Amino acid sequence: LSVEENLETGLQARPDRSKKIPDRIYELFPVLHEMRNRRGGDLSGGQQQQLAIGRALAATEWHKAGLEPVTVSIGIAEYDVRWDESQLLRSADDALYRAKHAGRARCVIYEEPAVI
Repeated sequence: LSVEENLETGLQARPDRSKKIPDRIYELFPVLHEMRNRRGGDLSGGQQQQLAIGRALAATEWHKAGLEPVTVSIGIAEYDVRWDESQLLRSADDALYRAKHAGRARCVIYEEPAVI
């Protein structure tokens, strides 16, 4: 399934049977909008996590459920076989710090700094 089709599967769980992917999902995860026609299985591990979160959010009617809007900043680090557990956690923490620094409701995937 494409990224867009994956998000649409989340819509099937909505009681209102909405067929429109909420704009808020693409605002939270702009990479999903950029890659909406790409197969979900072709995304990186971190991008697949964003897709899974987006699909879950698509299934929720926040305002009708009486829930306050929720924001979350997420830092994702993809496992690298060269890393030990502490490096993985440091990388995820770095991504989370950058997500929070970028503003509310951001998701950042850790990228190793370029070696010059």
